[in-house]
Parts: sequence; structure tokens; C-alpha cells
Amino acid sequence: MSHAAFISFGFFAYPKEYIVENSRRAFDLAVKAGLDAKYFGPVLEYEDAEKVVKQLSSHAYDFVVAHVTTWTMTPIAMRVLRECGHKPLLVWGLGGRTVKGTLVSPASPAGTSALLWWLRQMGIKYSYVYDHPDGKPKVDEVMRFVKVVDAIRTINGAKLGVMGYCDMGLYALMIDGVALKRQLGLDIEDIFSYEAGKLADEATKAEIAKVIAEMRKDLAFEAEPTDAQLEKTARLTYALRKKVKERGYLGVTMKCVYGVSRYMGFTPCLTQALLAKDVVSICESDAAGLVTELILKQVCGQNSTFMEHYEYFPDKALVGVCGFAPFDMTQGRKVPCKCAGWGGFTGLYETAKMKTGTVTIGRMYSEGGRLKMLLLTADAELPMKWAELGWADPTPDFPSLLIKPCCGMQRYIDAVPAQHVNIVYGDQTHAVKEFCKFTGIDVVEG
Repeated sequence: MSHAAFISFGFFAYPKEYIVENSRRAFDLAVKAGLDAKYFGPVLEYEDAEKVVKQLSSHAYDFVVAHVTTWTMTPIAMRVLRECGHKPLLVWGLGGRTVKGTLVSPASPAGTSALLWWLRQMGIKYSYVYDHPDGKPKVDEVMRFVKVVDAIRTINGAKLGVMGYCDMGLYALMIDGVALKRQLGLDIEDIFSYEAGKLADEATKAEIAKVIAEMRKDLAFEAEPTDAQLEKTARLTYALRKKVKERGYLGVTMKCVYGVSRYMGFTPCLTQALLAKDVVSICESDAAGLVTELILKQVCGQNSTFMEHYEYFPDKALVGVCGFAPFDMTQGRKVPCKCAGWGGFTGLYETAKMKTGTVTIGRMYSEGGRLKMLLLTADAELPMKWAELGWADPTPDFPSLLIKPCCGMQRYIDAVPAQHVNIVYGDQTHAVKEFCKFTGIDVVEG
């Protein structure tokens, strides 16, 4: 977990014991909830600010919690906060208390409203949490901020593996590597397809048997697959897991149509589902979608999957994925699976029903040298019986949803930058926006 510098701010004219007691109370409650932090202050006058600046210079921390306990002088607070302006900042305002029928206010909103405008002028990015009078300290919101900071730290310096470049040459699957490194500190590495094939071929029978046993534990096959079908999937799964472990990848994507399917002789859907138990995974060498999935997983603390557009209705869109979704995003204890074929390609496919409810839709893309994120919510329900053109009877039921975008269909269609979007469950827009704010990603709201 990220480590915080928790700094208490107040004003010399208010009782110092009140400031210390209330800032310490907020600090202790946050630490009890899981905050890893060191307390500094209280900062009441210029001398206190200089002292804390000196202390911070010899202390390692990942972000700052500025607890504005009472009114505070902006120049004093800025003396400290400008020194750590390159770190994510959470401004936390204290609420007043009713004593003997009278609301006694420490005027924290006066201190924060005077401060926040100047933070913006100085280019210091911040989030703001404020307690209500007589309310409980908003420790939960503080901990949600910690998850955002943790996500930023995890992704900065991380690596993703891509086996093949942009399946079918699709432009929407590309991502600006310079912007990715500049804004997220993230690298995308090439996995040489020959090496993956060689690793798959060299896997021992014992190693392959472990993966096949795992598949049988997780999946409910509609018909018994052949040994060859199980072995091909298991060997590719083993090879890519080996690369994930060796290189420390947080996610993997691979060519499907013009890659594994055409040249290895089977579709890799089930391999991707197995990989998604540990890392994010997406097909078609969709680098932009893989980055989106990584962000959503790290920020929201749950798996994410990609969905492709199949049909547009007046107020809904049919989205689905041909044979792959993370197991924990589907209904039921065991995931149904069958062998199916399309366009000359055959393999093992998930046929699970997706979970329903509110979903958050995201899609990373690059434009003009900067990263952008499409972000909106939608209501998701199970669709009617449907099948993609070209699948042999009996056609498989792929993981899919009918989504009703909160912004309406036309605005959604105008804003969506690719055939793929990524989803997580629940309204996660606030957390994703916070992540984007601190990483300089422009949010495009549907």
C-alpha cells in the first residue's frame, strides 16, 4: 500500500488542543481503516510550516493528506503543499459539532475554499473530501483515494505483453506508446510468437496435465472435448503464463484471427479466460483495450472484460465477446464451455451468461499525442437469443449484454472510439475520473 504524509493544518487563534485532538482523531480512524501514514503538524504558523517542510525532505511518501482542521492561512498551507505538489494530494476538511444546541464551527470550509483555488492556479492536482457537521469523518472516501494512488503506483513502471500487432490491422487497437510512457510510466513489450510457440511445444506432460485439470475444475463442458483441443489450449496457456512470470506482465493480449487461430490451428478464447484469473487479458492484440482493462482493474479492484458492438437498438446496444470473459464476471459456479467453429477456425469457447446490473464503460485511446478515456455508466441486462453470422449450428451462446447507456444511444455512438469497450460492474466513474485527473488523461463523458 502507498504511504502517506498526513499533515494537520489550523490557525494559531483557535485552541491548539482542539486542532490536535480532531486531526489526531481523523488520523487514527484512517490508520485503523488501513491507511499507512505518518502524522505531521499541526501547522499553525510560518515556523510550523518550515519545520514540516524540513521533516518532509527526509521522509519518503507517495501522497499527501492535508487535514484542514480549522481556518488556515493560505500562504502557510501553500508553503508546505508546494513542496510536495508533485505528489497526489487529498484535502480533507473537518466538520463542526453541535454543543449544547449550538453548532460550533471551526471554519474549515473557509480554509479549504481559500486554498483550493490557489492549488489550481499552481497546477497542483488534488481531491477534496469534507466532513459534514456532526457527521462521521469520511474515512471510506479517504481509503477510496488510497486505491487510486495505489493504482497509479502499480501501473507506473509496469509492463504489458502483446503477442502480435493490431490483429486484422485495425487502427482502433493501436495506442500511442510515447503518451503511454509519459502519462502512465507504462511499457508494452512484444512477445515473439515463435518464442511462445516454442515454450508451448516444450512444456512437459506433467505441466500440461496441471492446466487441463484446472480447466476441468473451472469449466462445465457441454460435450467432452478432444484431447487435442484440451492440449492446445493448455500449452498456449502454460507458455503465456511463463512469459507473464518471467517478465512481470500485468496483462497480455494476442492476435486471434490472423494469429493463433490461423497459424496455431485453434482459437485462443479459453486461454485468455484462464490468463484473466491472474492478469488482465484481451484478444486481437488490442493494446488500447488492454491498458483500459488494467486501469479499471487496478482502480476498481475487480476484473474487467472487453465487449464488442454487435447491434444498435433505439436505446440499447448488444455487446458481446466471442467465447471469453473472466470467470468471476459470469453467472454460476462453473463456467459452461463448448467447441464451436467460425470462418474455418475452431476451438473451445465460453458460453456463460454475464452478470447484470449497473456497469461502468471505459475505453482508452490516444488523440493528438495525449491519452483520453471514454467513460460512462449503463444499465446491463441479458440479451435475447442471438448468434453472429457464420457460426455453424448449433450456434454458441457467447457472454453478452444489452447495455442502455446513460447518455442515450446517439451520443454514445458519436463518442465511442472503437469496436471494443471495457466494462466493470457498478458505478465506478468517480474513482476512474480521479485516476485520470492525476495521470493527465482527458475524460470524455458519454
